[in-house]
Amino acid sequence: MQEGRWTTITPSQFSHEREALAHVQALLPDTEPYRAWSNFTFTAQTGHPMRSICWWRDRAGST
Repeated sequence: MQEGRWTTITPSQFSHEREALAHVQALLPDTEPYRAWSNFTFTAQTGHPMRSICWWRDRAGST
């Protein structure tokens, strides 16, 4: 997935996180209607921060 569809809100200071996000980015299609955002502050109900979120058609996924 190319920039423009993938938006990094704040670059990670950790190389292992940058590598993992690059892997996720490479797996996502670079076509409509796919979009993704990474490194934003959003805490799941479990109390754990989310690292990325992806929306497509009628579904969403997170890491």
